[in-house]
Amino acid sequence: MRCSKAQKLISASLDGELDEARERAARAHLAECRTCQCFAADLPRCTAALNRMTVPDVRPGFTGRMMARIPENKTVRGRWRDWLDALQPVPAGLGALALCCGVLLASLMNGQNRPTDSEPLTPGQSLYAGCFDPLPDDSVGARYVALVRQGGE
Repeated sequence: MRCSKAQKLISASLDGELDEARERAARAHLAECRTCQCFAADLPRCTAALNRMTVPDVRPGFTGRMMARIPENKTVRGRWRDWLDALQPVPAGLGALALCCGVLLASLMNGQNRPTDSEPLTPGQSLYAGCFDPLPDDSVGARYVALVRQGGE
């Protein structure tokens, strides 16, 4: 057992907080370790010195004022949570920006070249398949291109 753990057990033993198994483990370590023997010898004197100290009288509100002056010690998780809380408006803003860009692009692409309902689509206004590899004759893409070509003629 390490001394740090043994010293916690020794302190708890002095206060009567240990069960039998942990009490035996603390005593076994204490029998072999000179450092912990010195620690155990000093504990009653420390306790007695603390018991002799008087608690000073404080003005009302002292605790609240002191607590307000102590800086908040945040954990890493707390810092991440603060950072994420600060970024909450960002997704909504990005969504609105994307929507505006989409509307702008749609209006630019369909603005002047948009055919009326009575005009048939030409192959240039529909899917341009000339940039792709030749399609197999029995594929859906080949059937679509054939239909587009028939409509444009």
